[in-house]
Amino acid sequence: MSRAEPVRKKSARVVRACVLPFSAARHVQRTASRRATLPPLPAQQRTAGGGPPTLKVRVSADSGTAFLTISHPSAASIDYYCIYKYDAAAGAGTKTLLAKIKANYNSLADQAIEYAHTYVYLVTALQGSSESAPSAEVSVYIPTPRMTFTAATAVGGGILLTVTDRENADSYEFKRSDASGSTTVLANTKDTTFLDTDVVPGTRYSYTVTAYEDGAPASRITANCTAAAPKASLSITEKDGTVNIRIPAVSGAVSFALYRDGALLLSGKPGASSQFPNPWGDGKFVFRLDVLDKDGNVFDSVTQTLRIGAPYDEAYDKNGDGVCDIRDVLLLLQSVLNGNGGTLADVVKLLRFIAD
Repeated sequence: MSRAEPVRKKSARVVRACVLPFSAARHVQRTASRRATLPPLPAQQRTAGGGPPTLKVRVSADSGTAFLTISHPSAASIDYYCIYKYDAAAGAGTKTLLAKIKANYNSLADQAIEYAHTYVYLVTALQGSSESAPSAEVSVYIPTPRMTFTAATAVGGGILLTVTDRENADSYEFKRSDASGSTTVLANTKDTTFLDTDVVPGTRYSYTVTAYEDGAPASRITANCTAAAPKASLSITEKDGTVNIRIPAVSGAVSFALYRDGALLLSGKPGASSQFPNPWGDGKFVFRLDVLDKDGNVFDSVTQTLRIGAPYDEAYDKNGDGVCDIRDVLLLLQSVLNGNGGTLADVVKLLRFIAD
C-alpha cells in the first residue's frame, strides 16, 4: 500500500503596500511640489524654436554695403530676428542692436558703416519673449569702394548724378528705376555727371551707374534721391554802367516774366541772359522773376534787390567828395565827440542810410 504524498498548495504572491510614516510622506510631497514649480531658465539660456539661427554676411566691394542673410531650421515658428553689431576695433562691449526684423524677412543691407573698418555681426531668434542663444559671430572688413556716387536735387530742377572713380573707366552707363519697377537707360557717356530732368516732383528714384572697361562692366554702384519741385533762380548785377541779367533754365518751365518794381521788364524762355546799359540811374530796385509751365501757370518765383550806385545825400556828405560812406560817418562822430555839432542819433541815421 502506497503512501499518499501530501498535497502542497501553491503559495500566492502577496504584494504588500509599503506604507510610509506620515512625516516621510509629507517630505516626498513637498519635494515633488518644489520640482514642479522650479523657475524657468533665463531667456538668454533658452532656445527659441530649436536653437540659434545661422548668419551669413556678404560685402559689396562696389558700394561698401554689408548684406546679411539669416536662416533657421524652424523659421516658421520664429517671430523676429535680432541683429547685433559692433566695431571690432572698439570691442564686444560696444555691441548694439542694429535691427529687429520680422522673421519672414531674412535679409538686411547695412549701410551704416565706415570704409576700411572691420565689423562683427551676430543674430538671435525671438519667439514670444524667449530669445535664442546668439549665432556664431561673423567678422567682415568693409573696403573703400572704387567709386562713389551721389544723386542730389539740382538747383534748377531735376536730379544731378555725380560719379567719382579712382580708376577712370572708359565709359559710364547711368540707369534709373522707380517704384513701379520700370528701368530706363539715361546715358552711356565718358562724362562723370548727368542731369536727369525727366522726373516727377515727390517721386523717389533709384540710380545705378556702371563703369565699363574694354567693353565689360568693371564696377557698379547705386544711389537714391527724391525729386523736388524745380526752383527758379535769378542773377542781376551792375558794373561800370552795364546791367547783366541771367536767368538759368528750370526743369518744366517754358517761359518766364521778369518785373522791376512791379513793371514787366523782360519775358522769354528760361536759360536766357541779357546785357544792356543802365537805363535807370542810381538807386535801389526790386526784381521779381516768375517761371511758368506750359499752361501759363506760375510754379515758382524769386526776388532780388539790386542797388546801383552808392546812396548819396548832400547833407550826409561831410567831406564833400560826392560819396556817402564810412569816412563821412567817422567825420560826423568826431564832430559829435568834440562838441562841434550833430548827435549820436545823426550818426545812427547816417549808418542806416549807407546800409539801406
